Amino acid sequence: MSHVTQLAISLRADSDGVLRVGPVGPDPSGPTVMRLGVAGGFVLIDVAERDPVPVAYLHDVDAASWWIVPVYGPTAATRLQELADATLDAPRESLVEPTDEPAPAGDGLRRFALACWLLRWYPTGSPRLDIPVLSDWLLAVEAGDLADELAETFDAPLAQLLLEPHLARLSAVSSFHHSLMMQPVGVGVAQMLRRATATALAEVPADVEGRDDLAERFDELLDEDEAVGGFTAALDDDLVAPLLDPDRSVGAGVRESLTAGGSTSPGDFPIARGADTVDPLTVPARALSIDDGAVTWQVSEDDRGMRIEVRVAAPAPAVSKLLPHGGLFARIDHGGSTSALALEPQADHYAGETWLNDEASLDGLVVTVYTPVDGADGRAPRPEVLRRRHRDTIVSLVQARLTSARSGAVDDAWDAPFAAELVDTGTVVLG
Repeated sequence: MSHVTQLAISLRADSDGVLRVGPVGPDPSGPTVMRLGVAGGFVLIDVAERDPVPVAYLHDVDAASWWIVPVYGPTAATRLQELADATLDAPRESLVEPTDEPAPAGDGLRRFALACWLLRWYPTGSPRLDIPVLSDWLLAVEAGDLADELAETFDAPLAQLLLEPHLARLSAVSSFHHSLMMQPVGVGVAQMLRRATATALAEVPADVEGRDDLAERFDELLDEDEAVGGFTAALDDDLVAPLLDPDRSVGAGVRESLTAGGSTSPGDFPIARGADTVDPLTVPARALSIDDGAVTWQVSEDDRGMRIEVRVAAPAPAVSKLLPHGGLFARIDHGGSTSALALEPQADHYAGETWLNDEASLDGLVVTVYTPVDGADGRAPRPEVLRRRHRDTIVSLVQARLTSARSGAVDDAWDAPFAAELVDTGTVVLG
């Protein structure tokens, strides 16, 4: 496993007091760049790079001193402190040459950033793209395990925040520790789950629901008593089963309906229809279909004016479970005019309609779906080519990782498959 200190590290101190550790960039808006808030500043890591150097921007070197050494090494930490203590009239740069100094937290920070990136961007399961449904609870548990190892890096109790929602699931899968240990690739998963359970018991307050049960299960495991349980308790069947059905997972009926002419009211005359890709920037991950044409629309006209009907394909359970952020909305831009509407949940899609400005041209009509949290208000919609490019970048990285997970190769690299990827591809069996 490579260490950050085996690479040259550039340092820069600006006259405004901000210090940069690492090379210029990456672009914070890049689709594979993860920004992590850390003590004393923030860190940018491009998780698509083979050996990315975490780029830190610091406003408080003293607060960052707890984690700078284990991430960048003692030489870089000493040089950084010298820059911080200097009186600067102009920016000053310094270069730390590669060394063999230990940097035990360097790979951990990169791996944590990768876990957070996957939690944010891993898409809806798609049989067409050979992307399984993500066991996001299991990925969050592993992220919590990593956060515990990096506790001094963060101001917030991230391990507790990541683990606390999943105490019941940790209890349920504790029964499978011994069966995991019998699987060559499952040993690492079992060890991670044991560490995460111990961390949860140490960090989560005693009065939190589910903690007592987890403690009891953990004691049984430590005593090597048999704790038999069904894996079904650890899975949310009403979430997983529909996503395994390709007809339901991509909302095929939605597109077929509009392709066949939609559901226009008597007297309506369809004058335009089209389809757009869901913009990954404007909705939570795993809430809507990632397929081309997941957003379908049709404009009809009658003696009252022009009306648009919008439908968005979504996995059926997502309609009720994955959009707790105030609902889903659509923004329609055409001919310099902008309209917005609320989309109502249906069986396997969202739908809504509104009147349009009939004096504005329909040429170049674009529909952007968004939630209030991720937002599209006050921001011009991204062209279809940019939406697809962003989506394709996410899918490409996820597919490459799933291929690695399916290979079953045991690897200790910072970007090795996570437990969730191993389980979701069937490489490791929980149960």
